[in-house]
Amino acid sequence: MVTGGVEVETFAAPPDPAIVDLARRSGWHEMAGHRFPERFEAVVEVELADGTRQHHRVDSVRGAPDRPIGTTEVLAKFRANAARALPEAAVDTVLDACLGLDAATGLNALTAALRCQGQGEMPRTRPSLT
Repeated sequence: MVTGGVEVETFAAPPDPAIVDLARRSGWHEMAGHRFPERFEAVVEVELADGTRQHHRVDSVRGAPDRPIGTTEVLAKFRANAARALPEAAVDTVLDACLGLDAATGLNALTAALRCQGQGEMPRTRPSLT
């Protein structure tokens, strides 16, 4: 509501005074009649400076079985998070190894990709899926 999104960096950075101010003016309570854990539903109610109240209900969060997130978005999230700890070449290698797990006979490709990340140089070819 303050910055337009919440990312890992939001929590890694020093607290933003505007976010802290909003948090101090916020509260929550258990939603009556919720269906957790089958559903992750919520109601948000906001009181504006003029006293007007607005609310919005979410019956199912993005990423739930009935509101799946697309492959492109999942891969983008993986890349963004992995880039916090891995060099760019390592992100691609680890991602390729993860995407190949369904056909792999073991975890050798993935563990090799993860071990290489700290050695400064990635394998020149993609690791074998065996």
